[in-house]
Amino acid sequence: MAILLGVPGQRALTRDEKRDVSSLTRQKLAALAQWPYSPLFAPVERTCLSFAEQFVLDVTGIDQSMVDALLEHLSPADCYSFTYALWCFEAMERVCLVLDVELPPTAAAVHRAELSG
Repeated sequence: MAILLGVPGQRALTRDEKRDVSSLTRQKLAALAQWPYSPLFAPVERTCLSFAEQFVLDVTGIDQSMVDALLEHLSPADCYSFTYALWCFEAMERVCLVLDVELPPTAAAVHRAELSG
Protein backbone atom coordinates (compact mmCIF):
# COMPACT_ATOMS: atom_id res chain seq x y z
CA MET A 1 0.00 0.00 0.00
CA ALA A 2 2.76 2.42 0.91
CA ILE A 3 4.47 1.72 -2.40
CA LEU A 4 1.26 2.42 -4.34
CA LEU A 5 0.76 5.67 -2.45
CA GLY A 6 4.38 6.72 -2.89
CA VAL A 7 5.14 6.95 0.81
CA PRO A 8 8.85 7.75 1.10
CA GLY A 9 11.30 6.33 3.62
CA GLN A 10 9.85 2.94 4.41
CA ARG A 11 10.89 1.92 7.89
CA ALA A 12 13.43 -0.87 8.10
CA LEU A 13 12.52 -3.94 10.11
CA THR A 14 13.86 -4.07 13.64
CA ARG A 15 16.15 -6.94 14.65
CA ASP A 16 13.25 -8.65 16.45
CA GLU A 17 10.98 -8.26 13.43
CA LYS A 18 13.65 -9.71 11.14
CA ARG A 19 14.00 -12.70 13.46
CA ASP A 20 10.23 -13.28 13.37
CA VAL A 21 9.91 -13.14 9.59
CA SER A 22 9.98 -16.60 8.04
CA SER A 23 12.00 -17.35 4.93
CA LEU A 24 8.75 -17.89 2.98
CA THR A 25 7.55 -14.45 4.07
CA ARG A 26 10.87 -12.95 2.97
CA GLN A 27 10.48 -14.65 -0.42
CA LYS A 28 6.94 -13.32 -0.75
CA LEU A 29 8.01 -9.80 0.19
CA ALA A 30 10.75 -9.96 -2.44
CA ALA A 31 8.21 -11.20 -5.03
CA LEU A 32 5.41 -8.81 -4.08
CA ALA A 33 5.68 -6.79 -7.29
CA GLN A 34 5.14 -10.02 -9.23
CA TRP A 35 2.12 -11.20 -7.17
CA PRO A 36 -0.17 -11.68 -10.21
CA TYR A 37 2.02 -14.44 -11.63
CA SER A 38 4.40 -15.51 -8.85
CA PRO A 39 3.85 -19.15 -7.78
CA LEU A 40 4.48 -18.08 -4.17
CA PHE A 41 1.01 -16.56 -3.85
CA ALA A 42 -2.08 -18.69 -3.30
CA PRO A 43 -5.40 -17.88 -5.03
CA VAL A 44 -6.80 -16.27 -1.87
CA GLU A 45 -3.72 -14.05 -1.60
CA ARG A 46 -3.98 -13.01 -5.25
CA THR A 47 -7.65 -12.17 -4.79
CA CYS A 48 -6.92 -10.09 -1.69
CA LEU A 49 -3.98 -8.32 -3.34
CA SER A 50 -6.05 -7.53 -6.42
CA PHE A 51 -8.80 -6.08 -4.25
CA ALA A 52 -6.31 -4.11 -2.13
CA GLU A 53 -4.56 -2.70 -5.19
CA GLN A 54 -7.86 -1.55 -6.70
CA PHE A 55 -8.96 -0.16 -3.32
CA VAL A 56 -5.87 2.03 -3.07
CA LEU A 57 -5.67 3.09 -6.72
CA ASP A 58 -9.38 3.80 -7.29
CA VAL A 59 -11.90 2.55 -4.76
CA THR A 60 -14.76 3.45 -7.12
CA GLY A 61 -13.42 0.80 -9.50
CA ILE A 62 -14.36 -1.98 -7.10
CA ASP A 63 -17.41 -3.72 -8.49
CA GLN A 64 -19.56 -6.60 -7.35
CA SER A 65 -17.42 -9.13 -9.21
CA MET A 66 -14.41 -8.16 -7.07
CA VAL A 67 -16.46 -8.50 -3.89
CA ASP A 68 -17.81 -11.85 -5.10
CA ALA A 69 -14.24 -13.02 -5.76
CA LEU A 70 -13.32 -12.13 -2.16
CA LEU A 71 -16.39 -13.95 -0.88
CA GLU A 72 -15.22 -17.12 -2.64
CA HIS A 73 -12.33 -17.18 -0.15
CA LEU A 74 -13.53 -15.19 2.87
CA SER A 75 -16.67 -15.20 4.97
CA PRO A 76 -18.80 -12.03 4.80
CA ALA A 77 -17.46 -11.01 8.23
CA ASP A 78 -13.86 -11.61 7.14
CA CYS A 79 -14.48 -9.69 3.91
CA TYR A 80 -15.78 -6.76 5.94
CA SER A 81 -12.83 -6.94 8.34
CA PHE A 82 -10.35 -7.09 5.44
CA THR A 83 -11.94 -4.07 3.77
CA TYR A 84 -12.04 -2.17 7.06
CA ALA A 85 -8.35 -2.91 7.69
CA LEU A 86 -7.49 -1.70 4.18
CA TRP A 87 -9.38 1.50 4.83
CA CYS A 88 -7.59 2.07 8.17
CA PHE A 89 -4.13 1.44 6.75
CA GLU A 90 -4.77 3.54 3.66
CA ALA A 91 -6.13 6.42 5.74
CA MET A 92 -3.09 6.32 8.04
CA GLU A 93 -0.65 6.19 5.10
CA ARG A 94 -2.39 9.10 3.36
CA VAL A 95 -2.48 11.24 6.51
CA CYS A 96 1.23 10.60 7.09
CA LEU A 97 1.95 11.41 3.46
CA VAL A 98 -0.02 14.67 3.50
CA LEU A 99 1.48 15.79 6.80
CA ASP A 100 4.95 14.58 5.81
CA VAL A 101 5.32 12.53 8.98
CA GLU A 102 6.48 9.01 9.60
CA LEU A 103 5.01 6.92 12.37
CA PRO A 104 7.64 5.84 14.88
CA PRO A 105 8.05 2.05 14.98
CA THR A 106 6.14 1.73 18.26
CA ALA A 107 3.17 3.71 16.96
CA ALA A 108 3.10 1.65 13.77
CA ALA A 109 3.19 -1.56 15.82
CA VAL A 110 0.34 -0.35 18.04
CA HIS A 111 -1.68 0.60 14.96
CA ARG A 112 -1.13 -2.91 13.47
CA ALA A 113 -2.03 -4.55 16.77
CA GLU A 114 -5.25 -2.55 17.07
CA LEU A 115 -6.33 -3.63 13.62
CA SER A 116 -5.52 -7.29 14.12
CA GLY A 117 -6.81 -7.46 17.69
